[in-house]
Amino acid sequence: MSGNMDMFGDLGVGGVVLSRDELVERRQRTGQCPTCGQRCFEKRLFKMKPLNIPGKVMKGRCLACNPQDPNKEQLEAVVAVATGGGGGSGSGGSVSG
Repeated sequence: MSGNMDMFGDLGVGGVVLSRDELVERRQRTGQCPTCGQRCFEKRLFKMKPLNIPGKVMKGRCLACNPQDPNKEQLEAVVAVATGGGGGSGSGGSVSG
């Protein structure tokens, strides 16, 4: 739905419709993707910290608007590491017969 709203622009202070250039500038200032508005950076006091959101943002780069190209760059994937004691077969105990 937000894609349809981009055709009309965005409202600024006082209900004035922003031009496309003003919308892009505002999004960049607030740490959003200039194209779709996805949050890509966390705004800090004097700098922007790139965000990593699995499947959406990688190092401050919106993956919907700027997908990874396997021919030009190494693809990155998020790997979850299992923690906790257990280990082994996962049965939780020994089987006696």
